[in-house]
Amino acid sequence: GGINEENIREVFEAGADYAAVISALAESKEPGKKLRKLLKRVTK
Repeated sequence: GGINEENIREVFEAGADYAAVISALAESKEPGKKLRKLLKRVTK
């Protein structure tokens, strides 16, 4: 738990194939925007 846009890249660099970001999206006032930010962090 606790995966967010600040640490999601580290999660994948550590070898994860997937990341559950449910809290990050559920707690956001703009979940679509938050999801795009998370994806940008991973795909850079």
